[in-house]
Amino acid sequence: TDIAIAPDGAIWFVEFRANGIGLPLFALASFEDSNVRVASGGALAGQWYAGVSYAPWFLPAYWKQFPVDSTFGASFGHDAVLLAAQALRDSKDRPALIHVLRTGHIADGATPGISADGRNGFKFPVGIKVVGADGLDYRH
Repeated sequence: TDIAIAPDGAIWFVEFRANGIGLPLFALASFEDSNVRVASGGALAGQWYAGVSYAPWFLPAYWKQFPVDSTFGASFGHDAVLLAAQALRDSKDRPALIHVLRTGHIADGATPGISADGRNGFKFPVGIKVVGADGLDYRH
């Protein structure tokens, strides 16, 4: 299967479609950014991508508080604050703090099941999403 790998930025998606490039587009995380979807003017409609799976409550709560801000990275920022608070609450000294940060698990965060992997990385659930026709909504 042929795909076009597009640089980040809605202008590229619009230009690809305007110039008749009908191949499926692939971009790392760009489709998750609500501002990119809006700026693409519908050029991303029907495109699928892999993106973080959010808790059902997160996006409505986020959009209520930040109606024009991008959702890109928002759930990770939310859960990072929860993890930092957990580490500060549960740690008595610096080694304990580092241990919690490297192995912590946020059960009720914006990204369900996100957990530190013990190697300064994180495991988190992803879903296959499709950009909606209006560029704003997407389906899991």
